[in-house]
Amino acid sequence: MDERSVCRGFGGTILAVMLAWGQAAVAAPQITVPACDALKAWSATVVPTDSYTVAPALPLPKALADEALLPVFGATALSWSGEDIKAASGALTLCYREAKKAGDKPAMDALGVANAALVKTLGQTLAAVAKARQAVESQRPTIAGLPDTAELDRGLAALIDADPAKPNLQAAVGLPREITGPLVYIAKFLPYLPDGDRQQLMAELADRRAAIQAGAGQAMGQEVAAAPATADGVIGLQKVRQRIAAMVPSDALTAIDGQAAARADEIRAGLRQATPPGWVPPDCVELYRWSGAADARQGVALGSQSTYRAFLDEHVVPVFGISVAAWGDEDLTRFQTLRTVCQATWRAMPGAARMPNPPAEAPELLKLAAKGNWIDAADPQIAQARTTIQAYNAGLEALAAVEAKIAALPDTSDSLPQLYQLANDPAQNSVDEARRQSFKAAVAAKQNAINARALSAAMEGLGQVQVASLGDLAKLVNYWGAASMTIADPNDRQRFGQAAEQALDEDINRLLPEFKAKLDEMPATLAGLGQVRTAVLDLTGVSETEKAPPFQPMHAAIHDRSVAIIETLHQENCMALLKELDISGDTAEQLVWDGKTGTKLGVFVCNLTASGSPVHEYTGGGMFSGDQKLKATLAMGGLQTVWLHKAEVAQGQADMLVGFKMADANQERPIAVEEWAMFTAMATGGQFVTPEICNPLMSKPEDQLTIEDKMTGVACAEEVLNGSWGFQ
Repeated sequence: MDERSVCRGFGGTILAVMLAWGQAAVAAPQITVPACDALKAWSATVVPTDSYTVAPALPLPKALADEALLPVFGATALSWSGEDIKAASGALTLCYREAKKAGDKPAMDALGVANAALVKTLGQTLAAVAKARQAVESQRPTIAGLPDTAELDRGLAALIDADPAKPNLQAAVGLPREITGPLVYIAKFLPYLPDGDRQQLMAELADRRAAIQAGAGQAMGQEVAAAPATADGVIGLQKVRQRIAAMVPSDALTAIDGQAAARADEIRAGLRQATPPGWVPPDCVELYRWSGAADARQGVALGSQSTYRAFLDEHVVPVFGISVAAWGDEDLTRFQTLRTVCQATWRAMPGAARMPNPPAEAPELLKLAAKGNWIDAADPQIAQARTTIQAYNAGLEALAAVEAKIAALPDTSDSLPQLYQLANDPAQNSVDEARRQSFKAAVAAKQNAINARALSAAMEGLGQVQVASLGDLAKLVNYWGAASMTIADPNDRQRFGQAAEQALDEDINRLLPEFKAKLDEMPATLAGLGQVRTAVLDLTGVSETEKAPPFQPMHAAIHDRSVAIIETLHQENCMALLKELDISGDTAEQLVWDGKTGTKLGVFVCNLTASGSPVHEYTGGGMFSGDQKLKATLAMGGLQTVWLHKAEVAQGQADMLVGFKMADANQERPIAVEEWAMFTAMATGGQFVTPEICNPLMSKPEDQLTIEDKMTGVACAEEVLNGSWGFQ
């Protein structure tokens, strides 16, 4: 650090300190400036990073601590003025020049660091301290003028308990602005207030709190002792507890709160034993637990009106001693007063600002109030509940008379119309859900008795249905449907359905041989296949049986017969095609290389045609050439001529026919063995058919079908058999 930097660095800072101190800053220096040897020795101890704090946010190098600074300059750091800093800095600058002349670089560096520590660090610290002290002093008169209240007690406690390094007055949220204003202003400067000043301030505030709590405790203790043994006395005690809750806890207040709670419980116990019973005020926790129950605001119909479930006797009497219907006007007034006290109690609790979502650590009362404080504005609902519940008992009597009429009905089907009429009697709308369910149970019991007789008759008729042939199955199915309509109870209807299904299942299995014989009589043609597919409807007269469990044996037989017909058609079509192409005997037995073990030529030709690539012509090998030719319309290439000859295709296997050349109308090209194997796999893998292809084909007469048509028809039949789609 050079001399110009030293001189330039302290001018602005000294000016700021002098302005912060005001006129006192221009007084003569109070420090003693030592000689350069002492200053150089002290400067060597100044390490800016080795610091201590004079206030939470104000660190100073330890070389400026009282024990280090006082022996050198004769004054502690916080007692320095702007003139002191100016005098010390001037001396350090002179010593710096002396060290420079002597070429003492270490001394120059140390003196420069020390000068910066005094001018900049100490100067800024003294300015911040002066500002913090002025801020605190400016608020003392305001705080002193505030009345002794529970709110002030809470505010002072929040400031006392705040972390001076990072003051947060969250505990004072919700207090009046005349209290929070000066406290928040002081809190802003706590990080810059010296420890001694802060300790003195907090001691003063603690004394003020002690005075507030002592005065409040004495007054509230007298109120507890004088509380009368009445509902109003309980509410008065609750008011005392509310004022205690608004203050910061102390042993004395906790003791008074316990006395008030015990006295209130004692009075409540006496009120609950009174004859006749009267209105009993609950404590705030019990109040909001009642109103905050999960189903408290669930609507309950009573008569032609409705009310909240919370107002029903089973919920109100355990809490308030008597039914809402018995509340007098005085009771309603007491309830409103109690409600106001409880609302003030929870509003003063920590976390109330986050309602209706209090924090997890919130007091129980606050959590209950978050769910139940709807009651604070429920006067209209309470008045309506009182009227509604009074009308409720009259509805009970009317419903009992209706039940007597139901019990007198005979257990016959003729009683059902009258039973249904009584079941809808409006008297049931005048009672609660439990009583309504009891009434419905009486209706159900009578209906069960009637249904039992209907079920018995249906079962008896089921046994009289005779099924001697396939055509009789429709009679059984029709009876099942008609008899089910006479049984109103779904469980009885289900039992009858199970019995009818079992009877149908037994009859179908008994007639299954006859059904299979009918299927075997149907011809192995495409038309015959169509007859097989509709055989259940045609032979029994019963429709929509595909998913009915009893008819599954018949549909299984249809499937088996369809498979057999398709296999027969495969063989017949193949034989007809080979005959037409003049492929027979040893010629048909020749193996064609398919990439695996070989396929017989006859089978290959049939598979090719059946896969949508019909073969039109075959030419065998001649005397001078062993080449053979197939002419076919390939599904993937149009009309093509394929030349085959025998060749060795694999080690250890006999020679097989392999396609080696293919030609269409435009060109001729060779075929490799691997390409031929791929061609055989793709060209014989089956034909793709759709309803648009199959429906016109299946409707043609058999004598108008070509062999290719028949093979396509078989592919269509297989598609139907697989269940992809059906005949249209």
